[in-house]
Formats: sequence, C-alpha cells, structure tokens
Amino acid sequence: MNKFFSIFLIAVIANYLPAQSMLLHSPEHRIKFAKQLSAEGDHLRASEEYDAVFRRNSDTIYLIKSGISLFRLGKYPDAERKLAVFNSSYKDEAEVFSALCGLYIETPTERESNDIIKPEYLPSLELLKSYDYARRLGFSESAFHQLVSNPLLCREHKEELQYKMNNLRLKSGFAAALLSAIIPGSGKIYTGDYSDGITALLTTSLFTYLSVINFNAHHDTRGYIFAASAAGFYAGGIYGSYTAARKHNLEATYTLSVEIDEIFRANSYFLSGELKSLYED
Repeated sequence: MNKFFSIFLIAVIANYLPAQSMLLHSPEHRIKFAKQLSAEGDHLRASEEYDAVFRRNSDTIYLIKSGISLFRLGKYPDAERKLAVFNSSYKDEAEVFSALCGLYIETPTERESNDIIKPEYLPSLELLKSYDYARRLGFSESAFHQLVSNPLLCREHKEELQYKMNNLRLKSGFAAALLSAIIPGSGKIYTGDYSDGITALLTTSLFTYLSVINFNAHHDTRGYIFAASAAGFYAGGIYGSYTAARKHNLEATYTLSVEIDEIFRANSYFLSGELKSLYED
C-alpha cells in the first residue's frame, strides 16, 4: 500500500512540476517579474526577461522595454543598438530613445537627430544636450550655466545643481606639486591623501637624516646612497602630488556627473508623453 502511494505521489509531482515550470516561464509571469526587477534596480535581468517575452510573442513593445532597461543601467551603446528603427506602432518612441542614447555616446555635433524627433520632444532633447555638453567639458562654468538656465529645470533642481557645483572642490596640480616641493608630502595632504602624505614626509625625512649622519661620520658611500634615496622620494612626492590632484579632480567630477544624472533620471526631464510612460512603467 505504501509503495503504491509513493508511486502515485511521484507521478502527481512529476506532472505538477512541468506545469509549474510552464507557468513560471509564461510571458505574463516574465512581464511581472521584469517589472519587479526594474523596481528593485536590477535593470540587466529585467532587460533579459523582456527579451525572453519578445522572443515568445514578437511584440516590439517588449524589445523597447528591454532597451529602456539597458538605458537606465547606463549601457547606452547596447540600448541604442536594441532600439534601432523598426516598423511598429512605437516606431517614433524607439527612434527618440535611440537618439537620446546617442547623446551619451557621441559628441552633439556628430548626430543630427532633430529631423526624426517629434516637436513635443525637442525641448527635453535640448536640455539633455546641454547636460551632455556640460559633462563632456567637466562642468566648466559656462557649460554649467547653460545647463541650469534651461527653462525645463524647476527652481528646486536648479538650486540643487548649483549647490552641488558650489561644493565641487577641485585641487590645483601646480599648488600640490609646489607644496610638496616646500614640505615633502604636504601636496598629498592638500589633495586629501593623508596617509600617503605622512608616509612621504616621514620617508623623505628619514633618508635625509640617515644621509646627514653618515656624511658627518665620514661614511660617504652610505651618505650618497641615502641622499639619492631621499632625492628620489622627494622628486616622486612632487610628481605624485601633481597626479593626486588630477585624480582627485577626475573623481570629484565623475561623482558630480553621477549625482546630476540621477536627478535627470529620477525626474525624467528628457522624456515626455508616451515615452515617459514607457520609461516609468
């Protein structure tokens, strides 16, 4: 009896599992799962789920949604290739999104996309161009001013952008090198690299001290060796301070770029109409 019941239970489970597997991989379930992944910020897996749905029913809306997921992830070249122009009821939206992707991977003058953009999208497109231009110039004063003066930006976000720009603390490479030339390691401390700055100061001072005491003790060979080491650390500290300032500036500018990009994404400034609905779905 127990043996018969076990065989019956195994048969029921064996029939149940394929049905459950088919249900889990149904287009409806994949769409819900993709939306959940997107809400959690897992845009790469969301894109893969939308691709799977598209392969099942060939509805181009899901191919567009896959491209939008890649756009939100920052994979602009991949998104642009996926959003290549094709015949569908969402052809115009696909073209607009493809053009928006292109603004992130090409210089503004290389792409004349206004001829395929609906008039309702043009103001948003000009705003994104201003942002792209400012980012490529490292948010120079003139480019940043052009960005924040755009009428599409609300007052709150203009003030937020201005605050972030005012708190962008860039370091002078010349000043960093000069400080380290005067006091070894001080240029690194100026750029915020305190541990390297203190290490450079102690190391240069130590070799200088060893050189002096060996020369005073008439151990000239050792004195020259320590003097050469001190000179090497001294010169390396000057150059290292200069490069540390450049690295600091690149990191600070990149951080600002990411923060501003989040403002644009969160508020969908570059989207409107049906395209905004697709983006936020």
